[in-house]
Amino acid sequence: MQAIAEAVALGQKAGLNRDRLFDVLSHTAVIAPAHAGKLAKVARNDYTPQFAIRLMNKDFRLILETAARIQVPMPVTAAAFQINTAEAADYSE
Repeated sequence: MQAIAEAVALGQKAGLNRDRLFDVLSHTAVIAPAHAGKLAKVARNDYTPQFAIRLMNKDFRLILETAARIQVPMPVTAAAFQINTAEAADYSE
């Protein structure tokens, strides 16, 4: 929920139309229907990486740079970026 809240705050502050933003977000993979596949993997104890850390960190960096430019706090994204950066230092992917 925090990630969704931050996405909405960022979109609105960036000037996106609120109704359109919610419409688009409702059709993205970050909303609940996408979690079904992840839950099935967890049920099988399958915790294999689904996305490269370097690519995720690139996305986090771009989000945080945009948020800083338009002065939107993104505490959870910043924390996730720190965790991923530490993880990337220990493992290649």
